[in-house]
Amino acid sequence: MTILISSSCMDSTTDHVMDWIYSIEKDAKIIRINDDQDYSLSFEYNDIAITYGDNQKVFLNQIDSFWYRRGRIRYHFDGNTSFADLREEETKVLEEYVHYKLAQKRTINDYFHSNVNKLIVLEEAQKAGLAIPETYLLENKKDVTKALASSALITKNYLAAAGFDFDDCSGVIFTVAVQEDDMAHDTFSPSLFQHNIEKKIEIRSFYFRGKIWSMAIFSQDTEETKTDFRIYNKVNPNKNIPFQLPTDIAQKVDRLMKKINLDCGSIDFILTKNNEYVFLEVNPVGQFGMVSSPCNYNIEKEIAKYLCYED
Repeated sequence: MTILISSSCMDSTTDHVMDWIYSIEKDAKIIRINDDQDYSLSFEYNDIAITYGDNQKVFLNQIDSFWYRRGRIRYHFDGNTSFADLREEETKVLEEYVHYKLAQKRTINDYFHSNVNKLIVLEEAQKAGLAIPETYLLENKKDVTKALASSALITKNYLAAAGFDFDDCSGVIFTVAVQEDDMAHDTFSPSLFQHNIEKKIEIRSFYFRGKIWSMAIFSQDTEETKTDFRIYNKVNPNKNIPFQLPTDIAQKVDRLMKKINLDCGSIDFILTKNNEYVFLEVNPVGQFGMVSSPCNYNIEKEIAKYLCYED
């Protein structure tokens, strides 16, 4: 049993899944390619080879299953860079072909669907029958003022990445409530605004091939976490307990995930004070440990079992 994992060196979720794989298949060979490590691709007779570590090599036809967790399997040209634009196009084609070949294995997610468009996913969620917040893409203060006249608003990031790096630190883009006085300019880059929905609780769910594990987050118990539970209150942390989505909501989630070609992903909901489930977003590479560990779900074991051909 040979399992290839595309990940990053700091991803502890991958570590935990690997531990479970070894407990299930003691003779399993796990090849973990982190996006920041040295490795190379080579195209040899009727196959593709990945050389990694201490000059170890594996061919794609030897791989039984593949988990796309993070990053991507890259091809690096050596030598002449005179035709940089051509090389870039050739690299793209070769990498796409490698990921295409890997997608034919027993897989969990893939590189082609790893960077979902949050704006498109919102519309697809609505088509799948899920409620979503009233949503606007706006780029001027006049339209924001008009929207604020009908409802309180929040603004949030619509990119897949939630953080950014500086030379000496990093930052996270949180969801924040919008005040008209916050806007220093009459025009700005297109930004995502949504009605600020009054919450009873927030729900973080993890979807994996038709199965869903959920956790209720009592984010309204502390002031810091009311708008975005990621703004943790370490002195008085939110209460988190196991939770089960209603069958009809789970079926709609399954419909959505199949439509956007995702085997797994972390999904955020709001449960309103009127007991309505409102879909917020899905993250294909979300940290499901935050649901698995507090609720004793052992989701990592489910991932490992699938990679080991145990359904």
